[in-house]
Amino acid sequence: MDRGQVGPGPDLVGLQDALASKDASARATALLRIPNVPGAEELVVAALADPSAEVRRAAVQALARMAGPHAITSMMHTAAHDPAPAVRAEAVSALARLVRGRSEPGR
Repeated sequence: MDRGQVGPGPDLVGLQDALASKDASARATALLRIPNVPGAEELVVAALADPSAEVRRAAVQALARMAGPHAITSMMHTAAHDPAPAVRAEAVSALARLVRGRSEPGR
């Protein structure tokens, strides 16, 4: 009987290592390159708590590409509560793009 995958998939192992880096730019770059695979959204949401605004902003951009319900809820919280104005602005902008995309005919 298959119980599903335990732990991160192969696509996410390298990402977990990059997100553990002491270099904020490396963490942000990893988030911007993250594939939209099972388990990725949870890693990106966790990055919204990173001490670096650069990393949190990259996490918002990654979540906007994923556009799942948990991603949208997390971006809404970030838009209202992140301490950095640039991160809040990125979250508001990402949410606006998602709303516009969903309201276009044919979607």
